[in-house]
Parts: sequence; structure tokens; C-alpha cells
Amino acid sequence: MIRLAVIWGILGLAAGPVVIYCLILLALYLDPSCRAGDTLTCRLDAGLNLVLGAIGGFVLFFAVSLVRSLLKKARS
Repeated sequence: MIRLAVIWGILGLAAGPVVIYCLILLALYLDPSCRAGDTLTCRLDAGLNLVLGAIGGFVLFFAVSLVRSLLKKARS
């Protein structure tokens, strides 16, 4: 049960930054202050956001997998 949750957590570790990166690209496209190309106008720290996305993805996937396993075990 824990092993499966860790495997899903590792998948979330990869999926979280992908989702965050897509959101960053969308924000860069939609925000007119980020289009100018000046590094001082757009305060979007991509590195920090990707790290937080990786941590959040791991926690989310791990927790959902663990809860699903516990619910499945409780039903049987």
C-alpha cells in the first residue's frame, strides 16, 4: 500500500512541474508586462515555482493513492 503510494508520488513528482511549467507559459503569454522581454517587469520565478510544483505533485499523488488504497481495503 505504501509502496504503491510512493510510486504514484514519484509520478506526481514528474507531473507537478509539467503542469506548473504550462501554467507559467500561459501566464507569460497572457500577461502584457511579461511580453516586453525586460527581466525587471515580470517577477515570475520559474525555478521556485517548478520546485514547489514538484513537491506539491508528490504530496498530492501520494495522498490520493494512499486514501484510495485505504478506502479499497476498508470496503473488502
